[in-house]
Amino acid sequence: GNRKDLMPNEPYDCPTKPFGGGEDYIWSPDGKSVVYVCKKKFGTDYAVSTNTDLYAYDIATGKTSNITTGWEGYDQNPAFNANGDLAWLSMKRDGYESDKQDIVVKTANANVFLNLTANDDNIHAESFIWSKDGKMIYFTAPIDGTLQLFSVTYPGLSKMMPVITQLTKGDFDVSAIIGQTEYSLVVSRTDMNHAAELYNVNLVNGKMEQLTHVNDATYASLAMGKVVKRMIRTSDDKEMLAWVIYPPGFDSTKKFMFIIRNIK
Repeated sequence: GNRKDLMPNEPYDCPTKPFGGGEDYIWSPDGKSVVYVCKKKFGTDYAVSTNTDLYAYDIATGKTSNITTGWEGYDQNPAFNANGDLAWLSMKRDGYESDKQDIVVKTANANVFLNLTANDDNIHAESFIWSKDGKMIYFTAPIDGTLQLFSVTYPGLSKMMPVITQLTKGDFDVSAIIGQTEYSLVVSRTDMNHAAELYNVNLVNGKMEQLTHVNDATYASLAMGKVVKRMIRTSDDKEMLAWVIYPPGFDSTKKFMFIIRNIK
């Protein structure tokens, strides 16, 4: 068929530069529109602003509307559920690229916006995926120096509050959500001693079952280093988490020399 430019005569980038990719645009479930991420600014305003927005392009009319007018920070990673509810990752303040990142949903049948993670100051959402029934969102977020899997309920237009649940715990990172079945998610997981492998996560009890063993033969010939969490008291009397990574074969009765190189 014929190609159609969704941003004719617009001097803007989609995907967004420098890190944007396929997650910056998505079809609506009914196939009538495309939602995309863009920062429609020029010059210095473009350089200092973090205010990306979600735009909906209507295929039939060729008209574009800004879905996130008034949302001043990063808005990115749009994803629909089967019912047409639109979720995305959003930061609140313009120009603050390290702001708390929340999961926001715009309801399909009303112009209502719901911030599902706003009430938990410890949650900085990263990647996410809708449950197949559209009533839940699974996402990853950092906690205690690791990246774990969480869920949050989607109340829709009811008056119920979203409920956030941590599904996995341990000294590892759930680095990506790959896919799902009715009662489990497939994720990639890595830690200080291991490269990423695929795991199945039981959504009822959080139990993880390793699915791939690509690197087992390599690990069998390697000595692993012990990794320990340690809390350090800071100069302003706070506790800061640090990782102590011991070299393979560490012997506490011997002295070791550590060399730190500053490469410029």
